[in-house]
Amino acid sequence: MRPAELEALLDAADELVGLRERVGESDRLEAEAAHERRLIEAAAPLGVLLDAARGRIAVIARELERQWVAQAPLEAAWQRAIDLEQQALAVGAEAGPSHREAERARIAAEAARLSTRGPLERLLAERQAISEAVTAPPIALDPPAPPRRDDRPQSGRRDALELIEFAGTAAEAAARLALAADQRRAEIAARLDVLAVDESLRDRLAGIERGLPASVELSEQAPASAGLRLRRAGIEVIAAAP
Repeated sequence: MRPAELEALLDAADELVGLRERVGESDRLEAEAAHERRLIEAAAPLGVLLDAARGRIAVIARELERQWVAQAPLEAAWQRAIDLEQQALAVGAEAGPSHREAERARIAAEAARLSTRGPLERLLAERQAISEAVTAPPIALDPPAPPRRDDRPQSGRRDALELIEFAGTAAEAAARLALAADQRRAEIAARLDVLAVDESLRDRLAGIERGLPASVELSEQAPASAGLRLRRAGIEVIAAAP
């Protein structure tokens, strides 16, 4: 290979390496920009979903509060009956009447508590929907804490209030993520403008790739850097026979 031909080949190889890096960087930035767009697009619907869920959960919380007020006397009567039964047992008195009264109070309290199942099931469904929504990519926030293992209305009400607070916090976090993503998207757009990778540049890259040989035989007289430059472009370098 004559020196002029080798020099032209090396120039083409160097251009190929530069174009590949430029296009690769552009493709990577485009992928980042697409991720930021998906995050921005997901944030607003998530905020709407969480706001709507907060409204429904507030209704459940008020229902559980009413049940708490209604069931409180039954719970108190049950506790008093238990206390009386234990006092009777402690002094060696006949505990039968106290036990029967405690059983009647327990049955009344547990019967009233059956009405709490409905709102607790609705609250559980809201929690599951919120968890699925906030943990889904691209936003992927942490899920809400699990509910208390307590079927009393006052416990369910506390769960509901905490879930309302969580939904508000998650909506704010999603909005902050969207704002940061929009800023990153603007920065990426500026970098893409500098790279200016368009179809003509990609065509130029493809044309150089087609025009370069798969392998080149270099003589001992070739510059020491020639082999390295060719290999960087993916060209196999073969030492010429002496």
